[in-house]
Amino acid sequence: KLAGIKHMNRLDQVLASAEAQALGADELLLCDQSGAPVAVIAGNLFALSPEGQWQTPPVDDAGVAGTVRRFLLASTAARERVLSLEDISKAQELFFCNSVVGLRPVARLGQQHWQQWRHTQKLFDHYTAQVLL
Repeated sequence: KLAGIKHMNRLDQVLASAEAQALGADELLLCDQSGAPVAVIAGNLFALSPEGQWQTPPVDDAGVAGTVRRFLLASTAARERVLSLEDISKAQELFFCNSVVGLRPVARLGQQHWQQWRHTQKLFDHYTAQVLL
């Protein structure tokens, strides 16, 4: 079982990157076998619920337990939760993270657009203050 473990087999990312390039997209939302969002090609996904709770999909069955994700779960009120595509479409804000880019806000996913990232900026400031001293 490779879910949650960083490993050298990157075939899924290579195939998804090729698909993103063919679509003219910077990233793709990756879903598990049941259709639940789990990550993006190059990082972990966080969604701000309409109630103001940061949520990230669990990585028990798919995805990678990245270091930035782990830091945010340990140092903020963000929680793991299985997300649906409807949860993503209703999110106030959406970002992905990894150890290379830190936190990167999502501006568009399909027909859904986000233009403000006030809460994402607060998490980014927290991350940079604690990790990028």
